[in-house]
Amino acid sequence: MSQILSRFKVPFEEDRRPELNPMLLKELRQAMRNPFLTGSLMFLLGSLFLVWLGILGRQNFLIDEHSETGLQATRAFLAILTAISLFCVPLYTGIRFAAERMTPAGELMFATALPVWRIVRGKFLSAVYIQILFFSMFLPFLAVAGLLRGVDLPTIFFILLCLFIVVCVAVQAAVAFASVPVPLFGKIGLGILFVAILTASTWGAISLFFSMLHAGIGTLMGSTEFWGLFIMFILAATIAYLFFYGFSVSMLFDERRLRWHARDMIQKGLLAST
Repeated sequence: MSQILSRFKVPFEEDRRPELNPMLLKELRQAMRNPFLTGSLMFLLGSLFLVWLGILGRQNFLIDEHSETGLQATRAFLAILTAISLFCVPLYTGIRFAAERMTPAGELMFATALPVWRIVRGKFLSAVYIQILFFSMFLPFLAVAGLLRGVDLPTIFFILLCLFIVVCVAVQAAVAFASVPVPLFGKIGLGILFVAILTASTWGAISLFFSMLHAGIGTLMGSTEFWGLFIMFILAATIAYLFFYGFSVSMLFDERRLRWHARDMIQKGLLAST
């Protein structure tokens, strides 16, 4: 009787085990060894520290009620974090994925039985983890800036939420651009176009975040226009993410199907010749 119960018990025990995405694990392991990512993290940390020293060096040690030292520091920190996040994370993900598809590692990726959507999701989740690392380096400086007056912490956290959403959409767009099956010169052209889009998005995001810092989230939440714009922003970001996600999956699925068909034709030709 106990053996029969154990047979029914084993499948349910296996279903409760969390299954991690193998592509996510591979990307995180390689990302921690990548000098570009490590250099970006160190550059972010060094830039925040130097900006902090520069702002405090021009101020008195006595902070009065009308001081805007915290606001000035937060503006500089947000500008650096936005620029690095919107450039380093999507470009790292897109360039790495595009280069991987042109190497033997890309052949192994298409030969595996792992579904295409899990490959795309693993690439995306690894970039999300890197962005969280950037945010974690920014938060200690933000905590000190909040003690120097002139900054509204709820506004900062709302801006970080908006920045996180924009970076997620940009990462999925980078994966979509890298999934387009074009020659090397076509990939370079798509890369230049994507960098131009990122540059315009960075300047627009920094300007918007500065205006939100000046107004404050407390005054904005009282207007229906703000909530309407925020809902439109969430809907637009969701639609853009789903579009780029579906485009990436469809491109990779078609490429895998063509490669498998070509491999089957080669095998049949070899069998016919023998």
